[in-house]
Amino acid sequence: MLPSREYSKRLGTLSDEQLQAALDRFGLGRLVAAEPIANGLFGQNLLLTTSTGEYVFRGAPHWNPAGEDDWQFQKERFFSRLMHESPTGPPVAWPYLLDEGRDIFGWGFALQPRLPGHALLQRMSKHYSELERQQQARQLGLALAAVHKVTLPAAGRHDPRTDTIMPVATSYAADVEAIVEELLERSVRASAPTSTDDVAWARSVVAAGREAMEMPFQPTVVHLDFGFHNVLFEQRQGEWRLTGVIDWMTAEAGHPECDLSRPLATDRQYRLGGQGAFLAAYERLHPRTPGFEERFRVFMLWERLLIWQYWQAQPRNDFGDIGMRRWIEPFVEMLV
Repeated sequence: MLPSREYSKRLGTLSDEQLQAALDRFGLGRLVAAEPIANGLFGQNLLLTTSTGEYVFRGAPHWNPAGEDDWQFQKERFFSRLMHESPTGPPVAWPYLLDEGRDIFGWGFALQPRLPGHALLQRMSKHYSELERQQQARQLGLALAAVHKVTLPAAGRHDPRTDTIMPVATSYAADVEAIVEELLERSVRASAPTSTDDVAWARSVVAAGREAMEMPFQPTVVHLDFGFHNVLFEQRQGEWRLTGVIDWMTAEAGHPECDLSRPLATDRQYRLGGQGAFLAAYERLHPRTPGFEERFRVFMLWERLLIWQYWQAQPRNDFGDIGMRRWIEPFVEMLV
């Protein structure tokens, strides 16, 4: 048995007895080894090796201090099930085993079988050939297209109390506009580099895209954190194959085009290449519809504001003195 150790600041110190008790809840064998998984911003994940296989342990869920807690893992299970049960969905880890009790750790936890492969961003130092990058990008596009083949009746968010999608209270366009406004308010509170001129520019982008945002569309599952950091790959006989889509914490029902922003922005930022191959693979299954360019600018603004406001609020801000518009506008205006 393993001694107690601190696996991450978020998980704190866990004992071998606690981890074994978690495994016993689902009959997953005797604990052999436990190691933290580097991929992931919040330090919630461990790789558990047992006598029956390998499993991903996910603990210390995000919760609402007002008391409406236990939402993260319920949402992840809901969307993982949708993907697993859909004949067109991408590969996901299933079953998603959830224990909402707090008797072992003081918080609920989830266990899933480990998928084959690894996240490519863990190996940024590795040099991939142009052919490899094209293969990876095509697989990424096909996986996102598979996510968006899973449709839902209305745009909305997961309600953990009913385990259903609750439609947004306004129009989808108004809902996105409200999100952008909230992110702008957070950015202004967090940092001087978010000026009144920056805010006015952002609002002009939303206004210019409003008509396109109001066009009817078929709501689908949207991941909202899709990219190389949340998919797994393995190489077989010289071919790269995507083996799973992970981390459904931010998923909801919405406009599929909003999911293009993060992979395209990340591709630009890290110079991974393959933007054309990614879009070509995706658009074979999801051709562009009228208003795409205008909506793309709004969706990219939303995605980059999420990143901007988060890092502006952190003790260490790597953006320096660059202004919000100066950083975000090249992404909003990028040609796709």
